[in-house]
Amino acid sequence: MSTRIVMLPIDKFDRIRDAEPMENNTMGPQQIDELRTRGAAVLELSEFMDLCNDQQIDLGGYWISYITHVD
Repeated sequence: MSTRIVMLPIDKFDRIRDAEPMENNTMGPQQIDELRTRGAAVLELSEFMDLCNDQQIDLGGYWISYITHVD
């Protein structure tokens, strides 16, 4: 199990309906693939931190949540 950051584009997802309910929930590979198909990015915590610290992503266009990933 590991914590993953979920970046949900604000033009495709709703904060109250999508981002908040998934917070701190457990998801498997199939659920993560479904999110990615809808346009979400699901990143390992260290990958997300590197992208932020290197200023490679603009968080202004995303709802941010987190999940626990299980295989």
